[in-house]
Amino acid sequence: MDNGEVWEAALAQSYFLAVNATVIVPEIAVTGNSINIVSGDSTPSVDDFTDFGSQAMAAGIISRIFTVRNNGTDVLALGAISLSGGAAGDFTVITPPSATVSAGGTTTFTVRFDPSATGLRAAMLSLPSNDADENPFTFALQGNGTGAGSLDLLNAAVSSGFVTSTVMQPDGKIILGGAFSKVGGITRNNIARLNGDGSLDAGFNPDANFFLTSVVVQGDGKVVIGGQFNNVGGTPRNSIARLQVDGSVEAGYNPDVDSGINCLALQADGKIILGGLFTTVGGVTRNHLARLNADGTLDESFNPDVNDIVYGMTVQADGKILFGGQFTRVGSVPRNYIARLNADGTLDTSFNPDVNSFVSCIAQQVDGKILISGHFTAIESAPRNRIARL
Repeated sequence: MDNGEVWEAALAQSYFLAVNATVIVPEIAVTGNSINIVSGDSTPSVDDFTDFGSQAMAAGIISRIFTVRNNGTDVLALGAISLSGGAAGDFTVITPPSATVSAGGTTTFTVRFDPSATGLRAAMLSLPSNDADENPFTFALQGNGTGAGSLDLLNAAVSSGFVTSTVMQPDGKIILGGAFSKVGGITRNNIARLNGDGSLDAGFNPDANFFLTSVVVQGDGKVVIGGQFNNVGGTPRNSIARLQVDGSVEAGYNPDVDSGINCLALQADGKIILGGLFTTVGGVTRNHLARLNADGTLDESFNPDVNDIVYGMTVQADGKILFGGQFTRVGSVPRNYIARLNADGTLDTSFNPDVNSFVSCIAQQVDGKILISGHFTAIESAPRNRIARL
């Protein structure tokens, strides 16, 4: 055998030994919300489901599903999950994982949080297995128990100003609008978004150059903002803009209002109603109240012609529009500080509460009754200081 043959034989033997030396072992991995959880993790997070958020006592439960994956080459055997710590009784494994997981396979388990007291509730979860270097697999859990009127853990730490508008997204994130410059110590000019746990959403930063008064979230996740600004993220926008889900300005949406917006309302058909100080929209006369089509163009069929500032507004379930402000006339008809429009924008002549000073906020209860607040002291000569129900 020559040297070349000897070398080839040695390589073949080395390869044979390497292949046959492969260790066949199980390898556990655990994820929550598709995010990897490290064994021994002691810092719960809402992102990976280890922080359950807030739950009112005796008012329901929060359940989270975790996934166990076997990244090894042998069967993963799992033992019974145990919970320890001062509030272990507030967490329950309601669906245990399978006893075995094949190589490359997965199983799930579900943990329920039902607080027995207010405040921070914490426990440690332990999952035994035949994975030698992660036995048991452990991680911390926490949640916040709340009672009626008790303080939640959310603390956005908004500074250098005030918040005028908040709105909840379907995913639980919260958008803030107002006149502020920092949230949680980080620069955010007049608009910001919080994660469900109250931490700042770092990826959302529209950067409006002056204050916001109203924010609405559309069904497609886009966000319409109104206020006194004229620039958003470096893009000229007069008092109103629409943001993409990531907070960037939508290029094709530019209603161009000539003065400030105080309130916005989203109709079921996607149209947006705006009220405020303005007298033109896109160069067309619209006194203090206007409606936009879904693409941001003016709805030319809607022109209530209000004679002074509109402050607050809401759309009823039947499509009628309630609004309040500083006005005393709608079209040619006297209406003191509050009025209701039919869905087509014509005045609802049957509705005339006759308030003695301006109305700033309006909300409708599920039973159809209407709450109003503002500067008034009487309604139809009955004393009512600043708040009333119709």
